Amino acid sequence: RSSRSSKSTRSGRSGGRSKAARRASNKAEAEAESEETRKDRSNRRSLKRGIDQNLEVCEALISDLLKIPESADFIDLVDKKKVPDYYDLIERPICLSQIKEKTLYLQYESCEEFVEDIVILLENCFNYNLEQSEVYENGRVLETSFMSMLKSRLPTSYRTVTKNKTRK
Repeated sequence: RSSRSSKSTRSGRSGGRSKAARRASNKAEAEAESEETRKDRSNRRSLKRGIDQNLEVCEALISDLLKIPESADFIDLVDKKKVPDYYDLIERPICLSQIKEKTLYLQYESCEEFVEDIVILLENCFNYNLEQSEVYENGRVLETSFMSMLKSRLPTSYRTVTKNKTRK
C-alpha cells in the first residue's frame, strides 16, 4: 500500500483540501479559462477587423436574440423525422445555433452575411408555417426584435434590409 492512498481514504478528501477550497479553485480555473477564451476570440477578431469592424455587434445581437423566449423554435434545425416535407420546400435551412457558431468562429466576412442568414431563417419560417400558427407568430416576434436591435446597433444594415424588403 502507498501512503498516498491511505491518506486520501482516511481524510475523505483529495489532496487534503476542503470542498469549498476545491470549488473556489475550480471556479478560478474556469474564470481564467473563460477569460483566455475571450482573449483568443478578441485576438481573432482583431485580425478580422480589417474586414468588418461590426462583427462584434453581430455576436452580441445573436446572443440577445437567443434570450428571447420566442426564439426557442429557431435554436435548432427542423427535425427531418418530425417534419419530413420541410426539407423539400425549404432550400436553405438554417437555425440560430448555426448562426451563433458562425459568429463565434468568425466565419462571416461581413455583417451583411450575418444579417442575410437571419433574414433567411425568418423567410423560411414565414414560407413554411401557416400565418395563424404559433411558430409563425414566434417568427414575427423574433423579426420585430431583430429589426429593432438592428436599427439601433447597425443602422446601415437595417437600411439595407428594409430597402430590400420593399423591393420584393
